[in-house]
Parts: sequence; structure tokens; C-alpha cells
Amino acid sequence: MLPGDGLSRSFGLLSLLDSDSERLMLSFYSRPSRNRRKGAASLVIGLALTLSSLLSPAVADAQQLAVANRTFLVIYRPGPAWLPGKPVTEQPLKEHGKYMLSLYISGSMKLAGPLTDNAGGAVLLDVADESEAKAIVAEDPAVKSGIFIYELHPWELKPWDEYLRKRQSGAQQGAPGDSPAPTRQSRP
Repeated sequence: MLPGDGLSRSFGLLSLLDSDSERLMLSFYSRPSRNRRKGAASLVIGLALTLSSLLSPAVADAQQLAVANRTFLVIYRPGPAWLPGKPVTEQPLKEHGKYMLSLYISGSMKLAGPLTDNAGGAVLLDVADESEAKAIVAEDPAVKSGIFIYELHPWELKPWDEYLRKRQSGAQQGAPGDSPAPTRQSRP
């Protein structure tokens, strides 16, 4: 606490700050009032630098994790416990659905759904490596019960939006003989 300062004593301000911050606070409170703005600015800058140094490693770790993930395509096919003659919508897949939702919530699963020709389903996983993808699929209740068998494939997704933007920006520069780039069309 600051000697002779009732405000800092009553709120215990310095008990939460390190020694560098204490010096900034001491200089802030010991200067005449016209210099307090400089002291306050120094305090804000010091705190901002401290916070940024604490957050930088966490941000870098999150970026590395995002870059390090790989994409896998899981294709589910009817297994030995598949109910013959029944479409995928009539298969006992309630626990499988709950499991898929949990994977989506955790960020491991990006897309999933049944194949409309009743041949099974497909899932897009975004995970660290193949062993994690295999572990996820092996824990799927529909795989454990034999309703599904599966194929697992590493999949390299291409940034088609970027390719289209590059092509369009090249065509806008008026290269001789270039026709306008097609735009992406959505299905009705």
C-alpha cells in the first residue's frame, strides 16, 4: 500500500501488482497533479505491455494448433448390424447422433450427414493426426455396435474461394484475350 494514501489502503491496490507496477503507482501518487496524466499513461502502457506479453504465447499456441490440424474424410457404410431394407433415417442411430454433436461442439467434426442414397454417411474431421481420427471413429457408438463400418481418408481441402478471387483479379487487369471469370453459382 502507498504510505499515507487512504484510497490505496482501503482498496488494497498494490497487493495485486508486481514491483514495477508498484513503482509506477508510487510515482503517479507522489507527483503533483499536473504530472498525474503522464503517470497514468505510463501505468496504462506498462499494464498493456504486461498483458500482451502474457497473452502472446497463448495466441501463438492457438495458431499453431489451428495450423497443425489435418482434415480427414470418414465414409460410413452399412455394417453387420445394419437393419436390412430400412433407410438410414430408420436405423438405430440416436447415440451416434449424440456422439456427432459432441464432436461438433468440441471442434473435431466440421461437417456430417447421411448419404441420401441410403448407403451410409460421411463426416469431415479436423484433428491433429490420423491416430486421433482413428480413435474418434473407433469410439463412435454406431461403429462399436456394428451399424456402420468405415473408411478413413486424409483429405487436403483446397482454398477455391482464393483461386476464384485470384482469377477474377487477373481478369480485371485486362490481360489480352482473357474473358471474364465465371462467378460461383448456387443451387436453387
